[in-house]
Formats: sequence, structure tokens, C-alpha cells
Amino acid sequence: MGITDSTVKIKNDFSGFLGLQPYTALGGKDAIKDESFLLTLQKDKIIDNLIVSMYVNHEKNSTLKFGSWDKNAIKKGTKLELYKTKDTSTWALTGESFTFQDLTTKVSRDFSIDPQFPFVYIPKNDWLKLRNKLGTSVASLTKNWIKFSEQCENLPASKYDINFTLSTGQVIHLPGKDLLVNGKQIGTGLDNCYLGVF
Repeated sequence: MGITDSTVKIKNDFSGFLGLQPYTALGGKDAIKDESFLLTLQKDKIIDNLIVSMYVNHEKNSTLKFGSWDKNAIKKGTKLELYKTKDTSTWALTGESFTFQDLTTKVSRDFSIDPQFPFVYIPKNDWLKLRNKLGTSVASLTKNWIKFSEQCENLPASKYDINFTLSTGQVIHLPGKDLLVNGKQIGTGLDNCYLGVF
């Protein structure tokens, strides 16, 4: 029996974790946009924002929330900050100034923070200024590392705070206590403290 005609009835585009990947990650094509589950919810006025928040807990109930973040999952005494990325293809943020101790540079630049790692990645010129600000009397400096002779718990953590001011005027404060990393944590096998800025 020959087939003389056919019509596509089922279309299966992979769209990320739980099928909720933003349509922009696939180029924002109209066909993909029309098939977006979240955009459909927003279009039908079921949700206001294109946000999905997941709270996974093996001891208690897990939740999946559409249209906003899960306010109940935010640590007591803290608030959730929203930051606009450079564009939809990257997690990089655009900063207007970078401050470390009394060193401030005011040149627009992109920088990247990976929430799963205790590191921040900054432009090379900023990193070199930071390295020179510390000086060899404070730390062992190479082209890749800022290594201290002391262990992290023996360093004045607040002295190594870093602030980025974004183009929106928001300030991202990175406490030194979160940037000081034990060498074994980053694979050097040493107990020396490192500044997790690259």
C-alpha cells in the first residue's frame, strides 16, 4: 500500500528540564514560542511572570511553582534579588564598576558568577589590578592564582569583600568569607587559602 499524503500530528521538541526551557534558548522561533507551556499560561492570564521555581526536599514535600518564586523557601532574614543578564544566551551580568578595598574601576564590563562554585570570574584587567593591589607581600601571585600562606580561618575575611555595581544600579556584594577557598576544595591538595577570583 502506497502513502500518498501525510500530516505531522505530533511534534516533540526537547525543551529542557521538565520541558520548561525558555523559548529564547531555541532561538525564539515563532513555532517554538507558540508551543511554550509557560507562554501559554501567561497568555491565558494564569500566571504573571515567566518563572518556574522548584523546591526539592527528600525529607518533606517538594513543590513546583509557576509564575513566581517560592517565597516559603527563602531563608529567613534574607530576600530574593533578581538580576538582568547580559542577554538570553548567557548568565553573565554587566557591571559598571568593580570595588575591592580602596580600589575602584569604573569601566563597563561583563562578569560571571556560577552559583554552584565559590568563584567569580572577572575580566583580566580587573583581575590584574586586584592581584597588584594585594601585592606579593600578602600573597603568592601567579597568572592564575592568588594564594595565601595562611589558612582561610586565620585571614580577616571582610578585607577581601568585592562589590560590583550593575548597569541597573544594583550592587552585588560578594563577602570575602565566601571567596576565600581552601586549596583542597579546588584540587591543589594544600591547606593554604586561595582567593576564588579568576
